[in-house]
Amino acid sequence: MQSAYTTAEDSAPSAVEVIVLGHFLLCSFRLKETWNICGWHKSTTQQVIAFLAARVYHGEKHKQEAILNWTKSEQDMERNADRVQKASDVLTKEREELEWKKMVTRKEIDEIRSRLEYEAKSIKQLEKERLAVEAEANEAKERAETQVKRRSDLEVEVESLRLRELEARRRLDRANLKTVALRADISANTTDTVVDKESRVLYNMSQPSDAAGNLDLLIIKRKQLETLANKKEVEALKMLRRVEMLDRKNAQLFVEKNRLENDIYMAPKASSNQAYGKQTPSNKLEKKPKKSTGKEDAASKKDKQNKADNEHGKDRENSKKKSRKSTQAVTTAKDKAIPAGSKTPEAPFISSKRKHKPIHSLPDLPTST
Repeated sequence: MQSAYTTAEDSAPSAVEVIVLGHFLLCSFRLKETWNICGWHKSTTQQVIAFLAARVYHGEKHKQEAILNWTKSEQDMERNADRVQKASDVLTKEREELEWKKMVTRKEIDEIRSRLEYEAKSIKQLEKERLAVEAEANEAKERAETQVKRRSDLEVEVESLRLRELEARRRLDRANLKTVALRADISANTTDTVVDKESRVLYNMSQPSDAAGNLDLLIIKRKQLETLANKKEVEALKMLRRVEMLDRKNAQLFVEKNRLENDIYMAPKASSNQAYGKQTPSNKLEKKPKKSTGKEDAASKKDKQNKADNEHGKDRENSKKKSRKSTQAVTTAKDKAIPAGSKTPEAPFISSKRKHKPIHSLPDLPTST
C-alpha cells in the first residue's frame, strides 16, 4: 500500500485508470462471484483498488494545484503585463520628449547657423566697404600730395615771376634814364637833325613801352597764380579733412569687424551647450544688428559735407576778396601811372616793397593722423 501511494503521487490518473477503478468497484459491491471468475486474489484486487483510488485522489489534488498554479500564473502575467504596459508608456513618453528636444535643438542649431551666415555676409560686406574706404583714402592722400607738390611748384613759379618783375623794373628804370638823357640832348641842340631826332624820340615815347606791358602782364599773372594757389590750398585742406574722416570711418569698420569675429568665435560654444539641452543665460540668441538704411547714410554724409562746406566757405570768400583787391590795386596803379590825355606815358612805378600776402605765409596744411 505504501508503494502504491508513493507511485500514485507521481502523475494524474488517466481515463483508462478511472474506468478500471469503476469496474472493480462495481465488481466488489454487486458481483461477488467476479472474484472467482477472474481468478484474482483478494489482496491483489484490494491493492489495485487502493492504487487506483490513490491515483484518483492525488490526480484531483494535482488538478486543483494545477488550476491554482494556472490562475496564479495568469494573475502574475496580468500584473507583468500591466508593469510592461506602464514601462512601455514611460518609454514612449520619454521618447516623445527626446524627439521634442531633438526638434528644439535642431531648430536652435538652424537659427544659429542662419545667424552665423548672416554675420559672415555682414563681415564680407564690411570688408568690401573697408577696402573701398581704404582705396578712397589712398586716392585722397595722393590727391593731397599732388596738391602740395603743385603748391610748391606755384611758389617757385611766383618767385621766378617776382624776380622777372624786378628785372623788368630795372630795365624800365634804365629806359627812363635814357629818355631823360635824350631830352637833355634835344634841348641842347637846335639843328634840323636834332629836331628830326627829337621827333623820332617823341614818337617812340608816345608808343606804349614793351617793358611796361611786360611788367603789367607779369603782375597780372602773378596775381592770378596767387589766387590759384589760394584756391588749391583750400582744396587741399578739404581733401585732408576728407582723408581724416575716411580714416575715422576705417577705424570704426575695423572695430565692427573685430566685434563680429568675436561673436562668431563665441557662437559654437553656445550651440554645443544647446545641443545637450543646457539652458543658460549665455545660450540666448542675440538680436541681429539693425541694418543701416541708405537714407540714414546719405543724410549723415550730407550733414558732414554741409559742415565741411560751411567751414571752407569763409576761406573761399577771403580768397575771392584778396583776388578782387589785388586786381583793383593793379587797375588803380595803371590809371595813376597813365593819366588821360597824356602823350608821353611813363610806365607805372610799383614799389618792390608792395605788400602781398606770400604763399609761404599761408597756414600749414594739417597732416592726417
